[in-house]
Amino acid sequence: MRPTFLHHEKPLLAAMIESVGLRECLSDMRIAEHDGADALAVDLAMLDPACRQPKEMAQIIRATGLPLLFYTYRNYTLANADDDERAVLQLRAAELGAACCDVMGDLFDPNERQLTCDPAAVDKQKRLIVGLHEAGAEVIMSSHLKTPMSTASVLEQMQRMAERGADIAKLIAYADTPEQFAAAVDTTRILKEKLPIPFIHLCSGRFGPLHRYNAVLLGSLLTFSVPRYTERVLGVQPLTCDARRIMDDLLRHSVYPA
Repeated sequence: MRPTFLHHEKPLLAAMIESVGLRECLSDMRIAEHDGADALAVDLAMLDPACRQPKEMAQIIRATGLPLLFYTYRNYTLANADDDERAVLQLRAAELGAACCDVMGDLFDPNERQLTCDPAAVDKQKRLIVGLHEAGAEVIMSSHLKTPMSTASVLEQMQRMAERGADIAKLIAYADTPEQFAAAVDTTRILKEKLPIPFIHLCSGRFGPLHRYNAVLLGSLLTFSVPRYTERVLGVQPLTCDARRIMDDLLRHSVYPA
C-alpha cells in the first residue's frame, strides 16, 4: 500500500526537494528524512530531463518510505514545456507509485489567478484527476498568488478545487504586514471549519514564515521546509532540521495528542 498524505493525527512537515541530478536528489531526500521530514515533495521541473524518465523516477520513489509528491510548475527546465507535457509527467509519476501529484489550478489555461474557469480546461483537469486517481495517486490542486487575499476569495478558490476532484486544496497567499498576517491566520481557521476537503493554506511575504507555523496549528495539512540552502533554494521555507524542532515544540503544547 502506498504512503498517504491523508488521515494523519498531526500536521506533516514536508521537505521540498529542488535538486538537479539524480544523486543530488537522492542525497537531499536522505538529508530531509534524517532531519525529521514526514513527507517529501520533489520538483520535477528542476530535475534534469534524464531524471524524468521512468527508470529514474521509479528510483526516486523507491528511495523513501515517506509520502512523496511530485510537482511540475512553470519554471526551471520545464519553463517552456506545455501543460500537456506536465500532465504526462504527473500521470507517469502516479503510475510508477507516487503517493500524490500536484495539479496546478490553471493547468491547461495559464492565468494570473492560477485557477482556470475555462470550461474546456476545467474538463481536462477533471479527466487528469480521474486518471491520477485510477493510477493510485492522491491529488493536490494548487495556486500560488503573490498578493493578500480575503477569506471569501480563498474559500471560493479552494471550494472550486474540491469540486474538480482534488483530494487536497492548496493555496499560497501573501502576508507582508501585521494586518495581512492576522487576516491570513483567521482565513486558515475558517477554512478548517468550512472546506470539505483537507487543505494547505500558507503565505509568502515578510510574515509568511510566521504564518506557516500558525497554519499547521489551525488546520493546514502540512507546512514546507528545505533540506539545505543552495544558490537555487533561498525562499521562505526554513531548513527541515530547524522546522522539525519548532513544530515539535509547538505541537507539544497544542491541541494535538502527545
